[in-house]
Amino acid sequence: MVKQNYSKKQPITTKIHPEFTDALLTNYGGVIPFADFLFTKLGFGHVLTEELDLGMGSNCTYADEQIFGLIVLGYLCGQDRLAERVRSGDPTPREGRQFHDYDSSVKGCYGHQQGAAKGFNPSRKGQKSYHPLLAFDAATKEVLHSWWRSGDAYTGNGAGEFFIETDQRLPEACGNYVVRADSGFFSDDFLTAIEAAGRDYLVKVKLKNLGKLLGGQDWQRIPGEPATEYCEFSHRCGGWECPRTFVAIRTLTEVRSEGLLFPHYIYHQACYCSTLEEAPLELHRLYRDRGECENWIGAVKNQLGAGTTLVNEFWANAMLWQLAVLAYNLSVWLRRLTDPVSWRQEPRTFREWFIRCAGKLVDHARSYSLKMQASYYWRSGGRRSTSSLDACSCEPAGPALG
Repeated sequence: MVKQNYSKKQPITTKIHPEFTDALLTNYGGVIPFADFLFTKLGFGHVLTEELDLGMGSNCTYADEQIFGLIVLGYLCGQDRLAERVRSGDPTPREGRQFHDYDSSVKGCYGHQQGAAKGFNPSRKGQKSYHPLLAFDAATKEVLHSWWRSGDAYTGNGAGEFFIETDQRLPEACGNYVVRADSGFFSDDFLTAIEAAGRDYLVKVKLKNLGKLLGGQDWQRIPGEPATEYCEFSHRCGGWECPRTFVAIRTLTEVRSEGLLFPHYIYHQACYCSTLEEAPLELHRLYRDRGECENWIGAVKNQLGAGTTLVNEFWANAMLWQLAVLAYNLSVWLRRLTDPVSWRQEPRTFREWFIRCAGKLVDHARSYSLKMQASYYWRSGGRRSTSSLDACSCEPAGPALG
């Protein structure tokens, strides 16, 4: 019999003890793992060296990847101006089905930048703005693709080409996903591009005569939903080569009878064009799930400075926008790989918890201690109290403690 020798494994600790005792840790030191992830793991510098040359003068001592990298890391730290200094008080400086959500956003500006124009702007009518397009992976929250566009561009302008570019960027392992978009993308160009790629879609319908069209349909009651009805029909819009499947849901909201010979029924209606075979009410619920996409757009714009850092040239602003999108994705990727709890938070919350709180993991006598700044603002008494540090009290897992 062969005797097998097994090395004695170190016991796995179940607690990481937070200590606010270190006086020399630097604020924003939490960005260091992001820099390592960007330049080492993702090879950001190598890609830029191969694909880009900014044509900097001989007196410039910074490489292109350093300049772009500093902008990305600046977005992660919350900077939204190229000339803004980092001020610090430190002593030292749905499962099973994959959806891709398409949406547009409005980013107003106050100068006379190239491409800024008056267009759709629900918050400040008449203000010059830009109107970028974005595509999100609903499962991971990451931005798959984005376009920086002038403010007078309609939502659906170039939507077909935008989808084709997005689809071509995805790896083959991505599988069969569903394209989900609001009524601004309802166009033959967009739907035809999706069909040509063999993808399914769920797009909200926008038609001038939609009310009349739905009024002539055969509505059916939904069991267990007495105030809700549905209809399903085939329709070909003007300019289409063939009809497509439409599904509509309406919910009774009011019955007016005072002074009327016959009661007047008021409905809230929603209509979708889709290739999916789910029941109409399920399609309605699947579409409503895309509402979270609006929160992600807000995070990209308002929490990472996308479209806020503006210069005069249109293409320079487009590049700054893309770098902010990269900063957003970098935050999503690193959090998803290391800590699911943090991944569910907004970038601003994660920044306050980790990037603006440098920490040093110490392994001593088979016990882990996480030493943090003695002057950490959220140490106690605020929204980020010590109880929220209980998330650190867990079994070490892979990169989180590597």
